Amino acid sequence: MRVQAKICDRIARLLARLCASLVLIVCTGLSACGLSAEQRSATITFGRALDDHGQLLAEESTYIRSEVKAMRVLTMSLPNSQSASLFSQGAYDNLAAGVEVPKIERLVQIGGAASKFGKSVAQVADLTSSTASEKELSAATRQLALTAGAISEAAGGSSMGGSAAVNLVTFISLEEYRKRYLRRALPDAEPAVRKAQEDVAGAFDPGSPDSLLGIFSAATDQLSAMLESSESAADRRPLSAGDRDLVANGYRVVARNRDHIKYVTSRELELINKAGTAYDALMSAFQGDETQLDAVNSYSTVVFELRLAFQSLK
Repeated sequence: MRVQAKICDRIARLLARLCASLVLIVCTGLSACGLSAEQRSATITFGRALDDHGQLLAEESTYIRSEVKAMRVLTMSLPNSQSASLFSQGAYDNLAAGVEVPKIERLVQIGGAASKFGKSVAQVADLTSSTASEKELSAATRQLALTAGAISEAAGGSSMGGSAAVNLVTFISLEEYRKRYLRRALPDAEPAVRKAQEDVAGAFDPGSPDSLLGIFSAATDQLSAMLESSESAADRRPLSAGDRDLVANGYRVVARNRDHIKYVTSRELELINKAGTAYDALMSAFQGDETQLDAVNSYSTVVFELRLAFQSLK
């Protein structure tokens, strides 16, 4: 019995040493082969920010179309001769000028494709994700390329997903695989990302009167000018209750949309530029240069600020 006890004790001590060695090997393997903590964090942050950014782009584009049309209707409805003149000229036939369906639809499509791409990138980098799929990321990249009109050959392959319970050997090899795949997938998607960036930047160019920013600002200014004309007309005659309601609502709309332009629309160009800088920083990180990853956090912060402003200003 004593001999058996000694043997069992020695076996237990040996197993304890082996476990400690195995933990060390796992940690070393993850550090040497898999994503670094900085790469993983930055990739997830970028992916989630791009997901939110894509949703914001779609919401912002449709909001601007709706508000421009509504302001143009109000501009023709106010109690003054200028509004009546606009109405008699048939301005109501051209309410969607500059915010036509194809123009807005394209931005909504780009936003949706960017959202799916960002979500998929974040899932691939996330250790806790058991649903990350190489095929899904490849499909999201191809969709972004097709939507943006860029030529891109997205990498394809088998699923990275599977059971949530992964043994240690698979865990280490999967980490290395995620890193190698992202190192290849991010450059594959670059043409699509750049083309989308270019299109969205043009859509919110502050120097272009045909951009959504220019059209939104012009419609707001026009309504404001018509409201001032209504005030002058009001000095000559009393307004009916219905007219007073129109004027009051007009001022409310102008104030709301001026704030929206200031805190959201005028910052869309900054946001898309930060997205491009963050993408550059992320690709550099997978080539060994992690010194620029602050750009990813900066991009994420601005996305959060603009989404919050968009929701608050409704």
